[in-house]
Amino acid sequence: MGFHSGTFAFGAFVVSLAKVAWLVLVFAKNKESASLNPVAAALTRVSACIAQCVERFLEFVSEHAYVEVALRNMSFCDAAHSALALAVRRPLLFGLVSQVSNFVRCLGIVVVSAATTCIIGALLLWHAPTGVQSINTPIIASFFVAFLTAEVMMHPFSVAARAALHCYCLDHERSAAIGLPAPTYTPIEMRAFIEENAERGDGSEPARRCCCF
Repeated sequence: MGFHSGTFAFGAFVVSLAKVAWLVLVFAKNKESASLNPVAAALTRVSACIAQCVERFLEFVSEHAYVEVALRNMSFCDAAHSALALAVRRPLLFGLVSQVSNFVRCLGIVVVSAATTCIIGALLLWHAPTGVQSINTPIIASFFVAFLTAEVMMHPFSVAARAALHCYCLDHERSAAIGLPAPTYTPIEMRAFIEENAERGDGSEPARRCCCF
């Protein structure tokens, strides 16, 4: 990974450009909202929506491209192309992994923050240090510290989930190319979980609304 520092920098630069463009258009949208020109306001709002969609798309592609870089030693553009191709071929699987990893990440952050705050609050109530007039400030400070710590601790889980997803896809394609009926190196439990849940996308869920509204 030490040979791909330029790859990481290029991916972050692309996402940053999209984010800057979105921020500029949001500023223009807020400015035009107060004007009396409805056409300019509508065009600015649509442009901001498109910019935000592009930003989210680039963030998604870059996150999975970094996994491809680590697994297959590719350049950023080739890795982004490979990651996007996998996401197009397996949209339900990518959506499943994203939902599960986000849920577990949020759950871990909530549990760590709440547990740490409760423990600190209980210690301050039972063994209040001398000279402390109110325990509210230490409790609030401990919550923010616990929240930041939990965010740092749970972020690798999302990365590991994406890496496991790419490993499964690569294993599945390799096994299919040589005529094997199932992935060779994927654990049986993981394979059963993926096969059971990835086939449930029957289109019954309502369509997601645009990011503008």
